[in-house]
Amino acid sequence: MDVDLVALGILAIAVALGVGYAVRFLYPRLDAPEESLTSLQFLTALIVGILLALGIGLILVGVLV
Repeated sequence: MDVDLVALGILAIAVALGVGYAVRFLYPRLDAPEESLTSLQFLTALIVGILLALGIGLILVGVLV
């Protein structure tokens, strides 16, 4: 078990959840057109998804190694 990989995985998941939580309060305050908000939401969801997948992958690799 590699503790460094597990710790980085937990950190990546925590950052993803933090970003996902923070944008719920940020998006309503943005004064942007609907198309821009839709694009921002898609990009943010993509970034959060990548961070979650990276975190889960790091944890799995850290536990299996």
